[in-house]
Amino acid sequence: MKISRKIILIPIIIIVLAAGAFWAFKMVTAKKTPAPASAGNKVYVEAQQAKTVKNASVLSFKATLEPEEEGIVSSKISGKVVQILFDNGRKVTQGAPMVMLDDQDLANQLKSAQTNLQKLELNLDLSQRNYDRIKQLYDNSAVSKSDFENAEAALKTAKVDLESARINIEILQDTLEDTVVRSPISGAVDEKEVVLGQFVSPSNVLAKVKNTASLYAVIQVKQSDLDKVKAGSKATVKLSREDTKGYQGVVKTIDIAADVSARVFDCKVQVGNEAGKLHPGEFAYVEIPVDETVEKVVIPMKALTGAEGNYSVFTIENSVARKHAVTIGETQNNLAEVISGLKAGEKVIVTNLNMLQDGDEVSVSGQGE
Repeated sequence: MKISRKIILIPIIIIVLAAGAFWAFKMVTAKKTPAPASAGNKVYVEAQQAKTVKNASVLSFKATLEPEEEGIVSSKISGKVVQILFDNGRKVTQGAPMVMLDDQDLANQLKSAQTNLQKLELNLDLSQRNYDRIKQLYDNSAVSKSDFENAEAALKTAKVDLESARINIEILQDTLEDTVVRSPISGAVDEKEVVLGQFVSPSNVLAKVKNTASLYAVIQVKQSDLDKVKAGSKATVKLSREDTKGYQGVVKTIDIAADVSARVFDCKVQVGNEAGKLHPGEFAYVEIPVDETVEKVVIPMKALTGAEGNYSVFTIENSVARKHAVTIGETQNNLAEVISGLKAGEKVIVTNLNMLQDGDEVSVSGQGE
């Protein structure tokens, strides 16, 4: 009897375990399976209309920042580098030592020349005394004219030799001074191209010093805009289109001749950089106001998703969010100009953008400000 009961209980236990496993599997599967898009879930959002505003017309240009002044560090003489006193990024003043060349041979030559000078000074003194003595005798007819002329010639030679020695010493002193390579201007060092032990010559560029207290934003002006951009015109330099403040500058120069291939005129906009926040080589934007008024479509900055060059907005069509790519122009006072991709009057969503996907159902809870 006991065996029969065990035989009956075993199938029952198996059925119970199988049912439990099936129920657990369904629960896990249900948790992992996302709710269908048609489940009726709505995202509550606020929206604002794209509107038209009138602004003073502004010419906008892409620009590259360049130092206002750039100096090349190079040696005036050939020699071996024995010491380097700078590195990239270091601030230097005009005339500051930057590279030291081996000066031992020149120092020895100078010492020898100075010793020779002393000898020539003694020789001149002797020649002068001899000349004075011979001249007195000649005046008294005690020596021949030939003796007098020889004394006179010896004095002149002594004077020439001494002057030549002095000039040679000056040249050696100047050359010895040139073994110290100095900064041509004040600024920041860049493009270091020298190592210890290198033999350099005047043709070698050892580094560059860039004066970044003021920079040039270099732009290219089309022929059609040339009459609107004048030297002395005010300009604003920005590192990005989203920059609402920028840096104030002024149009400094405009080339008189156009680039023959692009048919544009290079123009330099000078901008102050006392705080050192701008750097040569950076990409920038330049805005130059002109005496015109234009209408622009603008939207709140908070309606934008994505990054520069790949912006999008969500509009509302029949209570459904629709994603649209837009091209953005100027930005000011938390408003962005829409160059393309959106029309005035269309509603753009300004809240909960991180919860939205194209095609989501939305419920507009307010119109914003």
